[in-house]
Amino acid sequence: WFNEILSRMEKDDVKLLQFLSHCDVPFNRGIINLAGRQYSINNIDFCFENIQRKYLVQRYTPYRWNVHKLISSFCQNKIELDEKRKINLAFAYYYEKGITIDRKELIDFDKLNWLILSCKYYQRANKFSKSGHLLRDVSKTIKSRGLYQVIIQLGLAEIMGNPKRDSWIDYDYAHCCYI
Repeated sequence: WFNEILSRMEKDDVKLLQFLSHCDVPFNRGIINLAGRQYSINNIDFCFENIQRKYLVQRYTPYRWNVHKLISSFCQNKIELDEKRKINLAFAYYYEKGITIDRKELIDFDKLNWLILSCKYYQRANKFSKSGHLLRDVSKTIKSRGLYQVIIQLGLAEIMGNPKRDSWIDYDYAHCCYI
């Protein structure tokens, strides 16, 4: 049934849906426009309206949307590995953009949330040099706020995928597991 739905859609609509299906959190117009730039979609608003009319995107709040988990999983299964990396890298840059980090100070919760998302997307894109550096920059704040599960999740992905990681990531991971 899903293949039949995709076959009746325009090519740009399918690309947009596949891109949005990778977003783990409700997305806003910035993400939609990012997809438009990524795929050179001229009329991104029209494409977004099309997938909304087909009920493939759900309204989350007045200015945020999400893709249903089932639709998202079907879309992700249809995308080549190289394309998935490009999408994840685009999300990583998007969430990290414009945030500066001072390791001496605690990061406010909103910025921390975006940086955690960015780190996850760098890991999914296999850009462990970026994710490892970012994880080291935010680990003090994450631990001081008691978000040990975040360090465990991100640290485990780093340990499994990045043989050249900073050894402090191992320490932070073990410390959070112990706590």
